[in-house]
Amino acid sequence: GIIAGLSLAMYPLFFGEVHFNVKDPPEMIFFSATVMLLYLAATKVSLIHTLLAGLTFGLALATKFNAIFLPLIFLPWFGTYIWQHRSALRGLPAKKKLLLFFLFPTVLVVGLVILFVSWPYLWRDFPGHILKILAFYRTIGTVENYQPSYLFYGFNLYPLIWIIMTTPIIVLVLSAAGLVYALRCTKRDSSSLCALLMLWFLVPVLRVTIPGTSIYGGVRQIMEFLPAIALLSGIGGSVLLRMFQKRWRYAGMILFIGLPFVLH
Repeated sequence: GIIAGLSLAMYPLFFGEVHFNVKDPPEMIFFSATVMLLYLAATKVSLIHTLLAGLTFGLALATKFNAIFLPLIFLPWFGTYIWQHRSALRGLPAKKKLLLFFLFPTVLVVGLVILFVSWPYLWRDFPGHILKILAFYRTIGTVENYQPSYLFYGFNLYPLIWIIMTTPIIVLVLSAAGLVYALRCTKRDSSSLCALLMLWFLVPVLRVTIPGTSIYGGVRQIMEFLPAIALLSGIGGSVLLRMFQKRWRYAGMILFIGLPFVLH
């Protein structure tokens, strides 16, 4: 947890944008809270977590429409989770089964209500103005190509190269170790938390990498990937610490916590 917290707090993009950007960092926080609350809502079959997820989803959506891509992260994981735990879920009370079935629709409805209530622009012509907003995002995200020199067989490698080049070396190493560990965990159990973290990291990056998509202003517009890479960094740090012998564990902890400060 300490390594993950430091990885996020000292990440150059986060550290810089959080001081003046009034849109992307708050959206990232609401987006991240929604992912975590959805995970808890699904695994605990909890109504309170479901409603809280709807609240944070609505706040994320009202801040920036990046939140519309959240289903691409959660639904594949949720479908796999339901399938792999179907035997255990059969024994749930009828109310909890109903809650699981309506989990994401409930989050979606609560989120849309919060979006509508918090945005006076939508009050006059809700469907029409929603379509205008979607058209605006489509224009800036797909119509114009801002980085033609980074195209590779139609794929825009600019976001990936930017992330590799600007991520602190220690965070890059630890998150790579965490990604390898997450891949192994996902291979054993594709409904694990590791699988959700991988989707959380990959979907925001891939959605501006696939042919026909583009991005400008660095990767500040997909800051949703930052908490995922920080968590993967924390996992990687934990894995590497366990590789130390017991007598070297505390020395290793000091090393991994101290290195970000030294390298910055």
